[in-house]
Amino acid sequence: MKKSVLGALVCGMFLWISEIEVNADPIEDLHWVVRLEDVARVEALVNEMTPEQVGTPNHMGETALHFAAQIGNARIIELLLKKMSSEQVGLREVAGHTALHFASLYGETDVVVLLCHSMTHDQIGIANNAGNTALHLAALVGNIATTTSLLNEMTPDQIGVANVDGDTALHLAILAHDTERITALLMHKMTQNQSNHVPLGNIAMRLANQEGDNTEIIRILVEKMSPEQISTCDVIGFTPLTLAIYAGYDHLIPILLEKMSLEQMALPSSRGRTALQSAATKAQDGILETIIEQLLGRGCTPQDIASMLGAPSDNFEKWRAKVQERFPDRYEYLRQYLGVPQVPVFPEGDDPKDVDAEEDGDESAA
Repeated sequence: MKKSVLGALVCGMFLWISEIEVNADPIEDLHWVVRLEDVARVEALVNEMTPEQVGTPNHMGETALHFAAQIGNARIIELLLKKMSSEQVGLREVAGHTALHFASLYGETDVVVLLCHSMTHDQIGIANNAGNTALHLAALVGNIATTTSLLNEMTPDQIGVANVDGDTALHLAILAHDTERITALLMHKMTQNQSNHVPLGNIAMRLANQEGDNTEIIRILVEKMSPEQISTCDVIGFTPLTLAIYAGYDHLIPILLEKMSLEQMALPSSRGRTALQSAATKAQDGILETIIEQLLGRGCTPQDIASMLGAPSDNFEKWRAKVQERFPDRYEYLRQYLGVPQVPVFPEGDDPKDVDAEEDGDESAA
């Protein structure tokens, strides 16, 4: 009984497969054999089909080329491309992905090269529904060969495109692991022929700061960015230096300061505080000491540094008493290091309690 049932199932399956081979829609049949990676049958079908049929999408907007790109079969890609127009090669499925998106996501470098040679520059830079280009996906997965192939085919403007979240391929490379080479390549291409302009460079720095110990990536970014970009505030009002201070990344402070001028170190952020004020009010001794050493080494006087700390000329005794009470160790450290007896930590007009509350809010925002 079991053998007869099994035999019936096998016969039924054979008849079903035969029906697909003989009677099915050739477009559906092509999609099926591509997914099976049956090269011989793909070649036979493609030879019999019209270019329009080969490039016809299914109800999800997927063409045979989309399936072949996901599988990564270069031979099948070649067979399909011989019969497809450039317009068909750049078709997007329902989520906005072209075949190039899938090839880049799965790291199929040979397929990426084949597709790029059959696409226009505009098609290569097509974004999906989330605003991601093929380069975004290659940078995210950290494939250096695929990323390099795409960079060779794209313009600087396409390389610097941001997705719907405001992230460029550079941002996504920073968020991935072990991406120093990819970051370097992206920075090189984004600055090439753009006269010292890196799109959203400061936000990329902000992401790098928030992700932890990305020292090598920070070095690459700082090397490629201008001093003005390094000192630019993001939408929240923080500079990269301020972000590093709040996060406690004392190992990043010297890297950032090396590219900044004294004037930039003394500039307040859009929240009205200099980096030195933020370091002082956050009570991070190592960071404060590093910044002060950098300032003194570049010719700042103790009076200059006191000014950066916001030393008021009036009501000093009131401020000194409050600072000494709330930050006694910090106050003594500043007096001894600077050799200036009058170095209140808070800017004039602020109440220490108010400043504490504001700093707590700033930290949560960061």
